[in-house]
Amino acid sequence: NKESSSGIYPIHYTLWETGMHELTVNSGMSIVSGSSYSVEVTNSSPQASSSSATGNGLKSGIAGEQTSFKIQLRDQREAEVQAIMAKGTLIEFINEIQRLTLS
Repeated sequence: NKESSSGIYPIHYTLWETGMHELTVNSGMSIVSGSSYSVEVTNSSPQASSSSATGNGLKSGIAGEQTSFKIQLRDQREAEVQAIMAKGTLIEFINEIQRLTLS
């Protein structure tokens, strides 16, 4: 609560919810003139180290049968950004023999 030498008061705050927020500065019970602001809060970019993927589709699968897994993206503060359910498209089964020739 100290005033700097130029009469500026440094203010630090953390917003935890996304969306539009109204910010006003009060001195006692009065709003400081010109201190009403609209602040838009968004999630930060997804970060791999705090995101995860789970499900059987990451472990195994059978050719020609559908499998799936869930990806949960989180930002650096680990708040959920979004969850994605990924499913593969079934294609017609083609019975063929694959050969590898080593030279």
